[in-house]
Amino acid sequence: GVEVDDGEIGIEADSNAANNSKSTTVTVNDPIHDVAVLSISAPASVPQGETATISVNVKNEGTANETFNVLTYANSTLIKTLTVIQLQPANQTNVTFAWNTTGFSKGNYSFSASIPPLLKETDTNESIIVD
Repeated sequence: GVEVDDGEIGIEADSNAANNSKSTTVTVNDPIHDVAVLSISAPASVPQGETATISVNVKNEGTANETFNVLTYANSTLIKTLTVIQLQPANQTNVTFAWNTTGFSKGNYSFSASIPPLLKETDTNESIIVD
């Protein structure tokens, strides 16, 4: 404590010096790189020659901002590559595009979306979704 006596400052001895500091340990780890395709949606039908809006919901499940590509397919044909830029950890976003059906035969198409593995990504189980 501090005592003031006639304008002079004196210092008292600390009666419990053991409680004057504490410490803790912090471990620094590599960032976790993990992105996922949560869902893909498309209209149930579209007239041949028209466009359909395809939407893919993706999430950054890691601990670092991520920039990555989302590949979208109609059956096994690559339709569009979309780029997500600097998606923050724990955030998700929808990426959409217009699929022009001109040149595609009438019939049913199975849409899928996938994210190629990121550098140092270890959990790639949720990186592909089929609608």
